Amino acid sequence: AMSSSRREALIKDLVAFHIPRMGLRSGMQLYNSVGKICDYMQYRLMTYDYNYRYGSAFRGLTCGVSVCQGYAEVFQLFAEYCGIRSEIVIGTLDGEGHAWNRVIFSDGTVRYVDVTNLGADYFILVPWSSMAELGFKMK
Repeated sequence: AMSSSRREALIKDLVAFHIPRMGLRSGMQLYNSVGKICDYMQYRLMTYDYNYRYGSAFRGLTCGVSVCQGYAEVFQLFAEYCGIRSEIVIGTLDGEGHAWNRVIFSDGTVRYVDVTNLGADYFILVPWSSMAELGFKMK
């Protein structure tokens, strides 16, 4: 078994490894940075774990497979690395447990990102009203 400090160090190294591969540039607009992170996660890094075995950032980064919690955690790690204010949100989507992210702009504007569902619908930096209309509920 891997110690928690070793696991944390590996996660940090993996985040630093993936960031340059996303095409992020200094001074990039927040919307574009978030879009690059989401595209990278959805199309190059992770696939959804339909067996519901893996739900952590560690598994998402090491195995490329996770459920929504892992997607939200990986997005959070990438956002933090890039200096983007973000929080993990826990709630439900159509009555099922779900996790996604809240991004806070420098002017206080709040928008939501659901990287797990990008393949079906494009949930990048949308207002809460749009999320609620689509069946999201916060706990």
